[in-house]
Amino acid sequence: SKATVSVLNWTYPTHTLLKLQFLYLIGPIQHTHTHTHTHGTMGARAVLAAACCALASAENHAVIVAGFSGYNMAYSIQSSMNDVWHRLVGRGVPQSNIVALMFDDVKDSGYNPFPGQLFTFPGNDSRDVRHGTVIDYTGASVTPERILAVLTGNATAAGGKVLQSGPDDDVFVYFMSHGDEKVFHVDKEPLHAADLHAAFEEMHAKKMYKQLVFHIESCFSGTVIAGLPDNLGITAVSSVNDTISSMWNCPHFGGGTVHGVNMHNCLTGVFEFSFFNLVGHSGDATKSLTLGEEYKALAAETTKVSPWHQQPQFAGDLTMRGELLNRFLGSADNGTAPALGKRGGLAASGAAAFSDSGLVSLYSRYMDAPAGAARSRAAQELIAEVQRRESAAALLAEVASAVPERARGVGGPPRLACHKTAYAAVLAGCPALRDVRVKFGRVVSDACAAYQGDAAKAAAAIMEKC
Repeated sequence: SKATVSVLNWTYPTHTLLKLQFLYLIGPIQHTHTHTHTHGTMGARAVLAAACCALASAENHAVIVAGFSGYNMAYSIQSSMNDVWHRLVGRGVPQSNIVALMFDDVKDSGYNPFPGQLFTFPGNDSRDVRHGTVIDYTGASVTPERILAVLTGNATAAGGKVLQSGPDDDVFVYFMSHGDEKVFHVDKEPLHAADLHAAFEEMHAKKMYKQLVFHIESCFSGTVIAGLPDNLGITAVSSVNDTISSMWNCPHFGGGTVHGVNMHNCLTGVFEFSFFNLVGHSGDATKSLTLGEEYKALAAETTKVSPWHQQPQFAGDLTMRGELLNRFLGSADNGTAPALGKRGGLAASGAAAFSDSGLVSLYSRYMDAPAGAARSRAAQELIAEVQRRESAAALLAEVASAVPERARGVGGPPRLACHKTAYAAVLAGCPALRDVRVKFGRVVSDACAAYQGDAAKAAAAIMEKC
């Protein structure tokens, strides 16, 4: 084996540790130079004991986040997070090592035809993924600040369970929500890429992991992982690049049918659907799959179904491409997870943009409603959503005009600091932009470029149009 283990600041191949174990078992060698050999053997015993402790202490840890609320806007986000939780537990990741944050309101929504339950796949054999899931933070306790506190192990700031991994542990982090350029939405509050990168750097400085894998599903998530330092031992995969929305997987436009009932919603994202089909719910499904191969498989599957060619991105420490995926997801099959498994392929005709989630859900409910009061009510809700979308589009066009045309879409350096400061200032000065339908993150990027990284001038220019 080429595997190695670090013990007392020395790196030993595993075959050397086997030799040390043999010496430990047979005890001191009887020889005329007994003192010298006994000393060497006792040293071997000490090294072996340290090695055994190092191996025994290595564990899998995970943080999973569903960052949005509401049946129409977050069904797939919350259902998918529960599905991920079950797959990790099914692969042997201890429940005590998983921290889950989710608003947890979708299961109890009046729109949900199965109160208390959530599903990620259509069909008569679909399993309730909410059953048995342990959620550590729900409702108003799910905030950008708490997510960062959980990641960095700050129990005081989090006020509850946090990641408690150490330098020998492998960590898996999965974020799901709506998003904007350089922003992961936690309902109407932004978790900025600059703060996430800083949290990862803090985790690295605290030696909170050996290596870490980060998956993020949100619109423009490629911009959240862009620029992630390559010296942190972190590999990140985003659901899309920096220019388009993530896609929902809708078995039928408007919703999936579960146990004969139309859910009037997309049940999971295209990226999650591809991930679930790839990894199954036990380690056997991916026992030889590397991180690089996982990325290629996800990219191939999601790109082919998206009308806009959704393109996952790979960032961070690319030298980790050869590491086995099972190191981070767990490799066991402990039989405690629902038989989630694979559920067929994806169809391009069944894909809808995350930003269209509310429209898709309400349109489906309207088309399925019986004539009379129920249909009239569904029509009013659909019309109201269309009006909100039109208002959002008009507002976005207005704020975009704040940036000189010559500076629009020119790219350049990420300017994370400018973007973070200006984005927060604009939100504070223009509350209407808190509507996640208004994707104004690119406008902030363009303004930062136009004003050479001056956040105050960039924000002021945009707020003049708000």
